[in-house]
Amino acid sequence: MGIKSKILLFCFIIALLTCTLLIVRKSGEQGMEKAALSLDQPPMARIAHIEKLGKKNAIAFYEWGTNPQYFGIARLKKTIFGWHFTGGSTSAEPKEHKFGWSFYGLKGDVPNYAGMYSGKIYDPEIASMWMKSRSSGKEQPCRIIEYGAGERFWFYLSEQEEGPDTVILARSQTGEILEQYPSE
Repeated sequence: MGIKSKILLFCFIIALLTCTLLIVRKSGEQGMEKAALSLDQPPMARIAHIEKLGKKNAIAFYEWGTNPQYFGIARLKKTIFGWHFTGGSTSAEPKEHKFGWSFYGLKGDVPNYAGMYSGKIYDPEIASMWMKSRSSGKEQPCRIIEYGAGERFWFYLSEQEEGPDTVILARSQTGEILEQYPSE
């Protein structure tokens, strides 16, 4: 192999590495947002939060619309070509309640999780959200994410599928139950 061929091979390898780095860089958070916003939602859609679930899965929480306003999730999967939208759900915000709620099945799509509960929080008095099992009485805390101008939503990733045994509790700073779903 001559010197000219070695230089050409070296330049080709450098160009290939540069392209690979650019693709990897674009497949980060910006790639996830772009994939989530690739939905057929109006241009007023905005990402509230992206939760990575391992190296190849993520869930983007987003809202869109003005009246009514909708809140939803977009399930994202990473391939060698970047992040891609693989499914999701959205629902109108039930503002007559103190918080919104929905369940999205993840079984078979996201390792280690069978489903996810989530919803927007409308009552500023809500300090924590909990998942409770009626049969065992055991409570698990939900994550609360603040975004935008003081807006908040909650979510809980579950290893089990949705069941009639589950109750969602909204608690005040003092622990008082402000609202629960389903109501008893």
